[in-house]
Amino acid sequence: MKKKVLTIVLVLILLAALSACGASKTSTNYSDLVGPWQLDSRYIDGNSQTIVWTILYFKSDKTVDIYEYPQQATVQTNSFAAKKEYIPDKSLFTLMGSSPVTVNGNTISYQYNGATITGKFTIDLNSYTMHLYIDNTTNNVIHEIYKT
Repeated sequence: MKKKVLTIVLVLILLAALSACGASKTSTNYSDLVGPWQLDSRYIDGNSQTIVWTILYFKSDKTVDIYEYPQQATVQTNSFAAKKEYIPDKSLFTLMGSSPVTVNGNTISYQYNGATITGKFTIDLNSYTMHLYIDNTTNNVIHEIYKT
């Protein structure tokens, strides 16, 4: 009887450990957002668009430095363009500006080129991928940004 109980307990512990390994851990805390994030792809629900590769460097003092690559890339409708061979080296990016970041839960906003960029973010802590859903009335743009 003790052997059966011990076996059942061990099986339950093993199942709990295995299910925890595959669990996705996400965060909506700004502290997990601190650091450089490179925009590797953009999903576009609308017409094809020309984009600029961007690095957002979020800082602990709630500011963001925005870096851009001088050449543009075209992303087709309803497609992801995240292949590493298309991503330029970070040393080729230029600092375009800095802005204070307003944080309200998982919503951030910052200024760039005279416009306010506002969006909701979720960070996958397993892969350090951030999904940033930009509030935008003309196109539904979803940024998928990777920790650099």
